[in-house]
Amino acid sequence: AKVYAALQEAKGRRDPAPVIAALARGSALAGETGDALPFNRLAAAAEQAYPELSARRAHLQRMAGRPPHLSGSGGTFFFLCQTQREAKDLASSLRAADPALAVHQTASYRAAVPRG
Repeated sequence: AKVYAALQEAKGRRDPAPVIAALARGSALAGETGDALPFNRLAAAAEQAYPELSARRAHLQRMAGRPPHLSGSGGTFFFLCQTQREAKDLASSLRAADPALAVHQTASYRAAVPRG
């Protein structure tokens, strides 16, 4: 409830073109340089309602060398990876850097691109 109470009205619209283009390429949406294509409208409100999330996000970013993404209203941080190898390597380095973290890997289904 605190997160939704802190949510402010959106200022303008986000351009969906980068996400649509990434999906059309079959991308994991991490972008060429790991840029943050996923967008969570609740992230700022969650960090305002629970300042410890900002500290945790900064800690994860320092360990991973790239920004994590907040899931929903703040239950989980996640990273997108282009390959299973990259995901395994990142998970291993996060576990080694902070054994208190609960690190889990998931895999996305990537459908075959139809051939014309």
